[in-house]
Amino acid sequence: MGGNIDIHGLASVSFRGECSWKEDWIGSFHDVLAIAERHVSHGARIPELVVVCEPSLPLAKARKLGEGIYVERGALIDRKYGVRLEVPDRYQLLLRAKGPCLEWLAWGMQLVLLASGATFVHGACLENNGKAFLFPSWGGVGKTALVASLLRERDWRMLGDDLVILSRDGTSFGFPKPLVLYPYHRRLFPGVFSEGRGPVAPTFANASLTRVVTLLKPLLRKFPALLQLARAHNPQSVRLQPSSVFGDAGLCSDAKLGVTVWLERVRGLEEPEIREAKGLGSRIMGSTLLEYDPWCVRLTNVAIGLGLLNAEHVYGAWLEILEGGLASCEQYVLDLPLDLPLTSVSTTVKELLSAEGLI
Repeated sequence: MGGNIDIHGLASVSFRGECSWKEDWIGSFHDVLAIAERHVSHGARIPELVVVCEPSLPLAKARKLGEGIYVERGALIDRKYGVRLEVPDRYQLLLRAKGPCLEWLAWGMQLVLLASGATFVHGACLENNGKAFLFPSWGGVGKTALVASLLRERDWRMLGDDLVILSRDGTSFGFPKPLVLYPYHRRLFPGVFSEGRGPVAPTFANASLTRVVTLLKPLLRKFPALLQLARAHNPQSVRLQPSSVFGDAGLCSDAKLGVTVWLERVRGLEEPEIREAKGLGSRIMGSTLLEYDPWCVRLTNVAIGLGLLNAEHVYGAWLEILEGGLASCEQYVLDLPLDLPLTSVSTTVKELLSAEGLI
């Protein structure tokens, strides 16, 4: 497998040096690369995230700014994750890394997408009759359940169940990263579990394992290679390429955004309620921002203070892109009862969208 990822011709990720973990990381984007081929850039420069694998990160010319944070002219050094951040120009972000830098890779892709006039959105997104339906929200609301149910119907295709890319002109680009399935997903994906491809941990052990993972994660973050290994062999969950669950025909490369529905769980609500809304860009930015490692976001603010990055090119551009992308679509907020079962989310969404004449 090559050492570059071209993200729909909008941005790219490339590696230099010997990165023993590179192939595994790139391999996780199998479906993203497959559907993005039609948009590969030919000739024109696009924003680029460059990862340079280094044996060490010297501090001889750096001064300590805070715990784990060192700075020098033209660079910020993150001792916590073993990364040196450099910004040669607005269209290139350089990460010099001693080992796997997964948190920085996720955040770095967002930064280079912003430079191209696009952004990740935390939400499920599906295509129906040539129109994209975006369902942004927090984690645990029922996005994966919604995708799983709608994809069983022939006229729906998946752009993403957790992340999707939205451009300033309102185009939604598919980003079908691996599905993360837990024991409680058995009822949503009975075929996967019956084939033995589900997580090995039983449902009753989920709470105990979650507590163990919560305790161990801060320790494992100090050793990125171990953290990567733990993620790959977590008995509590499995990661599957969407194509292996829904088939290649169930994936969509891109579609014009037509409808955005913010999904919200509300305690004490007896019946679902849907209402028209405006200004969802701010909500979407807030919920998406929370998906990134807070340490990386904090150091980005330090980089802004150092003049390596421009706040307008990060936070200002982010909101402007979202507002532009949402401008021509219909926007709604759908409040769901907190106790509404995951298996009922898709039926509820379809009924309310149909009542509004949206499908």
